[in-house]
Amino acid sequence: MKRRNLLLLGGIAAWVWGVPRLYQAFNERFQFDPIPGLDGFRIVNRGSVSGATDIALLAVDRVSDAQRSLRADLRINPCSIFDGARSSEKLPLAVFTDYYCPYCPEMSDLVIELSEGASPVTPVWWDLPLLGPRSEYAARVAIAAGNQGQYLPVHQHLMHKPLRPGPVALNELAERFDLDVEKLRRDMQAKQTDLKLETAHAARAVFGMIGTPSVVVGRSVLIGRASKQSFLDLIELEYNSGEFSDSCGQNGSP
Repeated sequence: MKRRNLLLLGGIAAWVWGVPRLYQAFNERFQFDPIPGLDGFRIVNRGSVSGATDIALLAVDRVSDAQRSLRADLRINPCSIFDGARSSEKLPLAVFTDYYCPYCPEMSDLVIELSEGASPVTPVWWDLPLLGPRSEYAARVAIAAGNQGQYLPVHQHLMHKPLRPGPVALNELAERFDLDVEKLRRDMQAKQTDLKLETAHAARAVFGMIGTPSVVVGRSVLIGRASKQSFLDLIELEYNSGEFSDSCGQNGSP
């Protein structure tokens, strides 16, 4: 079997990828539940989350026609949440966070460290503001910063330092990250930013995400905070899975 290296936090260790015995052992560690209406995807046992609850998701769903259309599109092509991250060499992660979620910084930092090391993963970041107007404001700032090539630095900053409301704090942030503040303001209210947020909310409904953090690891939706080792084990499990490669690999949709 082909051997690959996976970066472990605190050092690099050699892992054997694709060994059936290990694959079976990891598979038995997780409790998977199917996602209704989304063949091939499943939810993994949950950790601490902030945001909604199962009861909220089961409530009467009053959504706009546009939101309903986005959800329908995602059910047809759920792999679209991985955007351009699909490849034959790395496992895409769709990472959903809220800047006021107390559990999100830990998961965000873990994903960043893995993706910047030797781990075979590529993250796609989705801002999913569930905790009120300040969460949405921060999400719009991060998305708009992405239009100037500064999404990840701003994301990391906002994960650890809440953004004060008002123009003074926005000007300070723009100066800190060398952003055009007028363009930043325009892009925060742009239709493309609205669409990005609406798509994240549609994904939440389709994939059954009851809160943040949530990470779609290949075809497994990990809800809530996870231990470092559990997250690494799930990555290995999904990386070795031919089922994911067949459905969400380089060549597109399931």
